[in-house]
Amino acid sequence: MEIHELQQLLSEMSLQEKIGQMVQLTGVYFDKEAVLTGVVGEQLPPEWIIQYAGSVLGVIGKDKIYDIQSRYMEQHPHHIPLIFMADVIHGCRTIYPIPLGQACSFHPELVSEAASIAASEASSEGLRATFSPMIDVSRDPRWGRMMESFGEDPYVNGIMGKAMVDGYQQKDDAGIAACLKHFAGYGAVNAGREYNDVEISQRTFLEQYVKPFRMALKAKPAMVMTAFNAIDRKPISGNKELLKGLLRDKEGFEGTVISDWGSIGQLEEQGVAADMEEAAIQASEAGVDIDMMSPAYMLCLEKLVESGKIPKAFVDESAFRVLMMKNQLGLFENPFAGLGKSGKLTLHNREKAYQLAGESCVLLKNEKLLPLSRKKKVIWAGPYTASRELLSRWSIFGEHEAVETIEDVLQKKQIEAECITGCNILSDEECKVWQVEQELSDKPRDEQWLETITHEDTV
Repeated sequence: MEIHELQQLLSEMSLQEKIGQMVQLTGVYFDKEAVLTGVVGEQLPPEWIIQYAGSVLGVIGKDKIYDIQSRYMEQHPHHIPLIFMADVIHGCRTIYPIPLGQACSFHPELVSEAASIAASEASSEGLRATFSPMIDVSRDPRWGRMMESFGEDPYVNGIMGKAMVDGYQQKDDAGIAACLKHFAGYGAVNAGREYNDVEISQRTFLEQYVKPFRMALKAKPAMVMTAFNAIDRKPISGNKELLKGLLRDKEGFEGTVISDWGSIGQLEEQGVAADMEEAAIQASEAGVDIDMMSPAYMLCLEKLVESGKIPKAFVDESAFRVLMMKNQLGLFENPFAGLGKSGKLTLHNREKAYQLAGESCVLLKNEKLLPLSRKKKVIWAGPYTASRELLSRWSIFGEHEAVETIEDVLQKKQIEAECITGCNILSDEECKVWQVEQELSDKPRDEQWLETITHEDTV
């Protein structure tokens, strides 16, 4: 669709239709089997929001998305397609090493190729946008999201982030929209505590934490996601100086700014907005185009525009950016583009995963242990020796049935080894969460361990 046609479409849309493009809903409102990645608020969205919502997260599957898209476009006054997004972090069906591991490969071309394969698998199952790459400089090992970034070095984050964007955003039906996150400074949260504030100097912030974004923006990502944290006591999702002044005006970003889950509504919790209306005003003035699952835009934006508290031009600008993103993905020409076109877990895809895993390995010290001798017996201890849960927790669409267990591989290679549970490092409750089965025995743990050791012939 040409730009003037998009502009004409925007002029014909009602205020509710435009606001709908600025709201992202979780897939539970469209499909009960959708993946949840956060807490859903207590208030249900108005019916018109569900009817006009511009994007959906957490739904995957060719037939499922075909059905939802067909029904949605049929009832939409201008037949505007949905865009389906999800957390495709280090692979879709074929899973690659976590981004922190990929950084250890120092091989951006291979990282880009893995992202390209992930995009092909994702688009084949209906997803056209991912919330990746995460390029938060991460230096506190206590922070639970370190595995999702490329580590502590700004330059490595920038190089790998750009490589991933290039891989995701292929110029064909297999391409998906990439999203740089989280802008900015999220990796510097105090004490490594999630959602905490960030207290750093302006120079450190710009030279180290903004630098990866400055580098990766050269790949022209479709989206940038706001961070939960505050910088200089000002939360990012309502920070006009950072989003409009730095990101758009200085760095020249022309794509779509999307909030993280509920972060606009969180402005009230953070004490900078008196209520949801004020949160919506701050985010809109800052230039946040899509509100991901907070009540702010869906419940307040229409009233704020009609009362003149938010200029209608802000809504027009944001809605148009969302339409532009859909147009760049070819969704107006073919809302089902890419569906069913790519195989998953193919031999080629698995070989690339194996290659990247090999190049991501880091040997810190070798005290005459490696390579392992076939003349010695090897013990593998831990609750994961017989588990297929080896894909990490940010591989929500990975298929565990295809994973070979450590025990199975050892037997296949005819390597003499003993696999035991060892000390139960997980509680019973953690085992349920992580779907790991621990061996049960009447004997004390020390006796279970000692029975497997046969003197000096064991490694």
